[in-house]
Amino acid sequence: MKSKNVIYPLVVIIILGMAVFTSCNKSKTADPPESNATLTVRMGDSPAGFDAVNVEVLKVEVNLNGSWLEYAVVSPRVYNLLQFTNGNTLLLLSPTLISPGSVSEIRLVLGTNNSIIADGVTCELKIPSGQSSGFKVKMGPQPLLAGFTYNLILDFDLNKSVYTSGNNKYVLNPIVRGYLDVAIGKDVGKYNY
Repeated sequence: MKSKNVIYPLVVIIILGMAVFTSCNKSKTADPPESNATLTVRMGDSPAGFDAVNVEVLKVEVNLNGSWLEYAVVSPRVYNLLQFTNGNTLLLLSPTLISPGSVSEIRLVLGTNNSIIADGVTCELKIPSGQSSGFKVKMGPQPLLAGFTYNLILDFDLNKSVYTSGNNKYVLNPIVRGYLDVAIGKDVGKYNY
């Protein structure tokens, strides 16, 4: 009878000791806080009075804390900007890890294969400085915090951006607004893209 009285408390002590040891180990191996933010860049447009506005998009440049970072777009090619209206956006930069900081400007570097179709007639679309230095989208400083995902939307206004310079020559002087659509913490769940 004495052996049962001794063994039972020993078993309880061993089980409790294992539980305490296991819980201590779990807290030591928890995931470290993320040191980067995640940035996605999308582009959309408001409807315009043209048949098509075709623009060759090559690169995205991000001004982070005063330094320019360059990224290839997901699929560099010619896009008809009128296909990206009413909430339908073009994914330019897929989710990309980026150092925390402040984004104040985005540049889109464009190719030379740009055109516009107005009343069924295709014309060349000139984009001043779009091919060389890219066109800039300025915005108020947008903070990017470590461990969060940000979806930056570039919202074109083609009605104000395209004008004629005479003789069916069209010029794109982009009027674009940039804003953060989503900022999600890492513990909230799936990203909203």
